[in-house]
Amino acid sequence: MPGVSFVLGVNLKALENSVKARYGAGIDAGEYLKKFIHVTLELPTECKVSGQDTSVILAYLAYLAPEMGLPDHIYTPLRQHIEIAARSNAISLRDIDKILSSIALASDEVLNHTQPNWVRLHVMVTLVITKHIRPDLYPQILNSTVSEKGLAAYFGATERVISEHLDGTPTGHHDRVVFWFYNMWLFIVQSSQFNEDHREQFQNSFLYFDSPHGLPMSVNKNWLDQFHYYTPS
Repeated sequence: MPGVSFVLGVNLKALENSVKARYGAGIDAGEYLKKFIHVTLELPTECKVSGQDTSVILAYLAYLAPEMGLPDHIYTPLRQHIEIAARSNAISLRDIDKILSSIALASDEVLNHTQPNWVRLHVMVTLVITKHIRPDLYPQILNSTVSEKGLAAYFGATERVISEHLDGTPTGHHDRVVFWFYNMWLFIVQSSQFNEDHREQFQNSFLYFDSPHGLPMSVNKNWLDQFHYYTPS
């Protein structure tokens, strides 16, 4: 009909796989779909928020967090972590939905405590995010068995990012937040790669924990595992 257009919001790769499932693996699914799809546009990865270019993922997080009543003391480290994780890992809008839903189901102990221990809070955030965007890494994070290589890849912790200087020259790419996240987890898993020069400052952050190695499992049990922390009234 003249003047009528159809707009399809689709995962094009998944649609191509559906065509192959229907007509056989030998079909050129891309060419087949061109009979029906004349113009293809990709959704942007950035948008304007208050005049600033912002990642769509972070913009959606900022919109959805207050809608779901996420407390500020959790939103701040969560946004910080997602911003870093998104540099080296694929995070979708659906992942943001699932991450916020998981936190909304957490224990009142963390949701209603405006000043929870910051180490436990960052451990919780890491557990929730990896469970949804890196299910392959999550069990290693939970059991404190993740390798230095796995942590470096997840946090994008290259030498230029975690070091202020290399061979006496400023790297210009040092990110102190990545440095802290990465070294915090090296300390928790008791990695031999942990820089001894930083041990004292990290030990001060873990003064109240008998075993940093068991911290992820403890946080999961007390804050995230509904079957453990929930008691019917």
